[in-house]
Amino acid sequence: MEASSLKQGDSAVTEFFTKLRIWNELDNFRPEPIYSNSVKYSCEIFTVTLQRKRKVRVMQFTRGIKDQYNNITSDVLFVDLILSISKIFSYFV
Repeated sequence: MEASSLKQGDSAVTEFFTKLRIWNELDNFRPEPIYSNSVKYSCEIFTVTLQRKRKVRVMQFTRGIKDQYNNITSDVLFVDLILSISKIFSYFV
């Protein structure tokens, strides 16, 4: 099952978040490309890639969470999608 299709359902927030930790397994099979620090363009690509990955994970988590957390979800998405997924998770528990 893909992380993008996971929903919280009847499970607790911590259980749902644990299911989404499949991201870590995916990272093992799909590691980030290694860019040279000596090339500015490569460093910018790396930064953008990391930011996109974080945003995707935040969106997957917040889309799968129960509607009862809509107020927290709205606040999190309004503030910044660049926060770490662990920090965002802490708002829900």
